[in-house]
Amino acid sequence: MQERTITIHETAQIHVAHAPDDLRIAGWDRPELLARTSGETLELTAKEGQVQVACNEALILYVPRRATLRADSIHGDASLQALNGPIALGQVSGDLSLRDVIGETTVESVAGDLTARLIGALSIGQVAGDVALQGLRGNLTVASVGGDVSLRAAEGNVALEDVAGDLYVRNVRASLRARARGDVALYLQPQAGSESLITSGGDLLLRLPVNANVRLHLTAAEAGAIHIDLPSVTLEEGQTSYELTLGQ
Repeated sequence: MQERTITIHETAQIHVAHAPDDLRIAGWDRPELLARTSGETLELTAKEGQVQVACNEALILYVPRRATLRADSIHGDASLQALNGPIALGQVSGDLSLRDVIGETTVESVAGDLTARLIGALSIGQVAGDVALQGLRGNLTVASVGGDVSLRAAEGNVALEDVAGDLYVRNVRASLRARARGDVALYLQPQAGSESLITSGGDLLLRLPVNANVRLHLTAAEAGAIHIDLPSVTLEEGQTSYELTLGQ
């Protein structure tokens, strides 16, 4: 076991070029970086506000909350929590967990699953597994998901370009753009000025508040596939599209 502590600025730039195993990073309120590894090698190089970290086993870092973080490749699972500064992650070979990560975060790819809770803006290239997000405060962009997606309580705009599995969305208040090859279940709370475009390869269920003020444009590939559970709406037989305005 190796452990080292150095004093750094609260907004220092911390760079992990290669994490050969699991990587865990947690923020704290000290002007210090504490590094701990189960391996035999641990190197910390600090120069002009930048810190380079290198080791040969699993790595744990405690850093100032406002620090800028970059990890180019992680050959295991990654866990980040209680961080406010910007974060850039390259390839994560395992699962990725984000909790209370408020700064803008970008991720190149995740080979496993992604779980996130109480996060700011997040942009991800590819997730091979499932995605579970709750408490999104900024905008979300994910180019590709190999599994299912569950998204709860989002205040920012959401773009899910390609979801191979099913999509479950609840309490998204801003704009939503999503394409899923499986089934889609939406429980939306649309706000003035928001616009959503959702495409499903399977069934699509949409639930709205009783006092919603929205304009809906519904289309289906087959006749008779659209069903609207409102007493004032009657669909013609064989109809494959429908325009509907609710409220104002």
